[in-house]
Amino acid sequence: MIKSITFTLKETVCPKSEDYLKEECVFKENGSLKKCSSTATVLKSQPGEAASLTVSCQDVTDPEERKKLSEPPSWTKYFSNW
Repeated sequence: MIKSITFTLKETVCPKSEDYLKEECVFKENGSLKKCSSTATVLKSQPGEAASLTVSCQDVTDPEERKKLSEPPSWTKYFSNW
């Protein structure tokens, strides 16, 4: 069985070497923006373990695409208090 997901990565102002509160770590203005996809292959004989996992990301440099991807999806408002 193969499962796929696509997602966006955005650079924040927080260094990865430190602990931080979610509220303190905002997205960096004009920071790195990547469009990613991942595929996991799961064997029926071992349903809890991935037999293989691939992740690939590409930089988003086109200004129009960056603008579109920088806007939060409409469903995120439901999770804002988590």
